[in-house]
Amino acid sequence: MTGRDEPDDLVIDIVDCLEVGADLFRSPAARQQLVERFERRAGRRLYVPDLDIARSWCIAFVQQCLDLDYGLATLVDVVTELRPASMLVDRLLRRCDEHETAEVARAAGALWDQLRAELVAVPVGQVARAFRSASHWMQPPAHCANAWQLLVWTAGRLPPPGELPLYARFLARCAHVLTSTTYVRVEAWLRPMAYRLRRSHELRQEQLDAGIAPHRGSAVISLQFQPVGVSSDSEHAFLWWLCWADEPVPHVGGRQEARPGAFERIAAVAVDEAEGIAAEETFLDDPPALTLEIILPLAHIGVAAVCWRRSGDDPARFLIEDLALVVRPFDGGGWHGPTVLRQRRRWAALTRPEAAGILAVHAADLQSLQLARDSRIAAVVLSGPPVPGSWAAEQLRHALREGLTAIAWQHADPARPDDDRELIDLLVGGPEPAGLSEHRDPFRLPQRFREENLLRLEHKADDPPTAGADPAGPDEDIARRDRAVRRVATLLWNDLRRDVGWAAGKDGPPPGSPGSPNWTGRGQPTGGEPSEESR
Repeated sequence: MTGRDEPDDLVIDIVDCLEVGADLFRSPAARQQLVERFERRAGRRLYVPDLDIARSWCIAFVQQCLDLDYGLATLVDVVTELRPASMLVDRLLRRCDEHETAEVARAAGALWDQLRAELVAVPVGQVARAFRSASHWMQPPAHCANAWQLLVWTAGRLPPPGELPLYARFLARCAHVLTSTTYVRVEAWLRPMAYRLRRSHELRQEQLDAGIAPHRGSAVISLQFQPVGVSSDSEHAFLWWLCWADEPVPHVGGRQEARPGAFERIAAVAVDEAEGIAAEETFLDDPPALTLEIILPLAHIGVAAVCWRRSGDDPARFLIEDLALVVRPFDGGGWHGPTVLRQRRRWAALTRPEAAGILAVHAADLQSLQLARDSRIAAVVLSGPPVPGSWAAEQLRHALREGLTAIAWQHADPARPDDDRELIDLLVGGPEPAGLSEHRDPFRLPQRFREENLLRLEHKADDPPTAGADPAGPDEDIARRDRAVRRVATLLWNDLRRDVGWAAGKDGPPPGSPGSPNWTGRGQPTGGEPSEESR
């Protein structure tokens, strides 16, 4: 069976894993470092004989590690320190998972091998929602590459007393990737267990929830650029996450350093990755509506993010051709209590069902205290892009301090065609086409701006090339991009239906992301209190 727990088998398997990173114990200095780090973590001395053959020394070392309480977990921690984020660590973690699964494997008998045969070829994406639903919305562990490895990981987790085990909840939601015969056997195995625990109702509820085909609807891809230095040109910490409308905790992607000159390239790569995850977790006939939210510090909020392009095989394609794109301030307004209350008043004015429409004004026409006097004003149009030092940047700061959640701007283009819609009309949804009341729906603002920008870019494609320039050359490409920047409109959209605190940078990254208060590392829950995990 798969869940072996014989000590000799475990020692040999761990040694086989360690030989992938054989430089860990090839030289005397490397062996000494490995032993010293283990002793420091375990608080115990090891007496490993000095053997000439590397594998023989490794067997003796691993044997002494496993003889200690929590020795295997300590060894994994030491290897993770020496070879972080490596295939070696992933292999060790998977072998530890199998070791902790021995009891469950014996209880399942031949069914365990059948589950392995069917789940080993199923990618994580196809069962990611089942896993998150069963595990209180935590992310799949990074070292699990398929559904079988996820099942093995869940089988090694100890549930709270009297609760249904995590692997039972997960398996109950995996009917869509198992054959009908195997799933019947799974039910026959899980039902007596649930009855003994007096949790039959929980098992039935898991099966009922799994039987409802999920409609993912919409999702938001958030890209956050957080400044970490004093200067606006210094390093930024980049983090992205994918938040489904029907899930309380987002899927958190990678984190890396970024300089302003690389923002566009980094964003394009992150969008590709997020779209790949969205494609894996949705059905062919139910594609999700995706909105791209770019969270920038105020020093960079005026960049033409609407004209950022994709990467890979189609670098000339704008992101907005595939996604509704909005920007959001990282540090706007300070986000103290009064600002939050003002935001909520503006949001109520924007989304009140009985409202006749959205009240929007030009920031240049506002009197000094007009925003403070009139809480019905829900949107403003700036006099231009809010680049640092400009009058539009001051208008933006004032609007954010007053709690405005919908702010638009565009370049003053003297060659702008007459058929470009006014930004005020875009914000308020007018002039409203007959019979299309949804045009006044404030929640369609990102889509409305995308549709208008695509029309503007379509006109831009008809513009003649620059005189004397090569149509396929880099100079003409820069000229086309400059024309697009002058034509498009940008929407700053603070959607208060989602937590604005971490998006604005006041309370840190999103719940469950690296750096948030409840982040507990690889394989840990991303919402609520951290759970105790034993390797």
